[in-house]
Amino acid sequence: MHILITGGTGFIGSHLCRSLIDDHTLTILSRQSAKQVQDTCGASVRAIGSLSEIKPDEDIDAIVNLAGAPIADARWSEHRKQILLESRCDITRELVTLISDLKRKPSVFVSGSAVGYYGAQGEKEVTEGTSPVNEFTHELCAAWESCAHLAEPFTRVCYLRTGLVLGNDGGMLKKLKLPFKLGL
Repeated sequence: MHILITGGTGFIGSHLCRSLIDDHTLTILSRQSAKQVQDTCGASVRAIGSLSEIKPDEDIDAIVNLAGAPIADARWSEHRKQILLESRCDITRELVTLISDLKRKPSVFVSGSAVGYYGAQGEKEVTEGTSPVNEFTHELCAAWESCAHLAEPFTRVCYLRTGLVLGNDGGMLKKLKLPFKLGL
């Protein structure tokens, strides 16, 4: 398969790329240089800096959208909240436009989201049918999913509602190691 991945150099994306690279053709949209993308994701990936580099007659079998400003890198001021929202919705809208313009539509569009969609639920068991608590994390995820929903006339859309992501080389665990070591 030929898979287009946005956010491929991030924590989840880089692991995804490394797991797919041996069996699939990967195109990674990134603000980083081609060398940086290949160093992170694998030497055989195609790195692009803009979706305009993909022509309407190009065959893309699947799109995975993981792009967005890091959620836990700064305090959520009103300005930061706007950055988080725009960094997710803008690229998602661009991907929907790309999908609509492609002569052969991808079979699936996997769009990132998060369990934050449900808001703070305390100890309550949460399922896909749980009503969300209206707070910023819900508003952010709902807006992101709403943008991805626009691709449904063209392809199957799947929403990837990840939780806290842990790994020895990054994710939330990396951020928690120092406080843990300090006994906090």
